[in-house]
Amino acid sequence: MKSKINIISAIFCFLIFLSSVQSQTQVDSLKGLLSKSEGKTKIKLLVKIGYFLSSENPNEAIKYLNEAIELSDRTNNKWNKADALFNKGVALWHLGEINQSDTYYENAIEIYEEFNDSLSMIKVLNSQAINHQMKGNVDLAFETFLRSLDFAKKMGDKATIFNTLLNIGIMYDNNSNYDKCLYYYY
Repeated sequence: MKSKINIISAIFCFLIFLSSVQSQTQVDSLKGLLSKSEGKTKIKLLVKIGYFLSSENPNEAIKYLNEAIELSDRTNNKWNKADALFNKGVALWHLGEINQSDTYYENAIEIYEEFNDSLSMIKVLNSQAINHQMKGNVDLAFETFLRSLDFAKKMGDKATIFNTLLNIGIMYDNNSNYDKCLYYYY
């Protein structure tokens, strides 16, 4: 039995290591393409690099995302600017800057709404709801999760519906409302 646990632990550690190496390889590859790109392509690369770095190295991610925001402003590229704003909010969240993160989420939401981008709205609303919960704004967190759930249901996005229901259930569980917790879990 103990050897099975050791084998499973070793496999799990290897998979985590492999995931980290793969992510760094992707970032290095994208950085290599960056010097040869310009315009919209460069903005997309900057956003992707920021996305991949946002949890592992949020300070570095912010540098790339700031450049993407600047280039987006200069070229009037709102769509990619919204993605850069959202990912900068995520990087700030990883730094513990929840209020700043919320500001960037709000700015991204304005643009996503302008483009009626439901999929992007879902991800930013879920992130924003987590921020509200972390700041103790439980009612606003529920409202935001439910808004995200509406978008997911309209799109028929089952994975996101599941994830959002799980998040709502966790919030009810954290607030000792077990009846509602079970309702959203099931």
